Amino acid sequence: MTSKRIFLAHAKSDGEEALAAAVRAVRGAIEAARPGAPVEVTLGRDDWARRFKACGSWNVWCETVASGVHFLTREPNYHGIVVTSGNGRVGAATKRIVEIALANGKPVYRLDGASLVKVSGCRVLDPDDWKGGTLVL
Repeated sequence: MTSKRIFLAHAKSDGEEALAAAVRAVRGAIEAARPGAPVEVTLGRDDWARRFKACGSWNVWCETVASGVHFLTREPNYHGIVVTSGNGRVGAATKRIVEIALANGKPVYRLDGASLVKVSGCRVLDPDDWKGGTLVL
């Protein structure tokens, strides 16, 4: 069975313990819904460190995360996006990733405790707040 690759969109300020707990929760929720399905969860910071420089801009990196495909296999870089924001507020880059993913029919969820809640869109609350000015719906 092919592994499902999940991008975990998280705050830059999230610590190691919070990130490890989020990865466990995402894996647990997906494995409960799809028993036996292998799941790979990639932290946003790890993808950013690996790909951002080659992408050259925030917009290109966001597009690569949300809709990019492997150039040889044509498999998506990620099969789904999970946002860790407990209060639903996200920054500009996560907003862009969510919007592109949804426009391309890719599933997007918000981690709520140990559950995944389907995201249907975004609403800008404060256009000048790049760190948390958007609410994922």
